[in-house]
Amino acid sequence: MKLNELTAYEISKLIRKGEVSSEEVTRSVFERIEKVEKKIGSFITLMKETKGAANPQLVNKLFKKKIDFL
Repeated sequence: MKLNELTAYEISKLIRKGEVSSEEVTRSVFERIEKVEKKIGSFITLMKETKGAANPQLVNKLFKKKIDFL
């Protein structure tokens, strides 16, 4: 299964079921960007290492609390 080919809704279902973590989704997105960015050139800066760029731990907490944000 390629996470980058799924919709946000499909990914949210997988996270809720515990079949994939938000960390895995985030990692998959950055891997895909690294793979195709040289051809596409759509990002000026990727902030993988900063706290503000993506917070998969917060997403996991929201899903566990059943907060529906999608």
